[in-house]
Amino acid sequence: MKKSWLLPIVFFFLFIGTLIYFNYQNYKYGSRENREELLVAVMFDVIENRSITEEEVKDIEVFRSQAGVYPFFYNVQVTLNNGDRMLYRWSDKEKSNLSITDYPNENK
Repeated sequence: MKKSWLLPIVFFFLFIGTLIYFNYQNYKYGSRENREELLVAVMFDVIENRSITEEEVKDIEVFRSQAGVYPFFYNVQVTLNNGDRMLYRWSDKEKSNLSITDYPNENK
């Protein structure tokens, strides 16, 4: 009779642990929607405004800074085959403009 309450308690703690784990993952890596929103804006700038082709892009990395406030801690780095890098982030809270920092390859 005493074991009848043990199984529901174990399931309850497993459920709470799973919720905490997934919320921590969402906090640590950022929500997918926010990352994708920034990535879409970056790709529009790269393709439409800078006229960079797919063949010229070596790597695109989306990451979340450990410091900062929403939405400024999301960043996208675009690395080109020639070694140039561009770092993108939102420039305002409304996410209407991008802040772009160019890092040209110094070994050219």
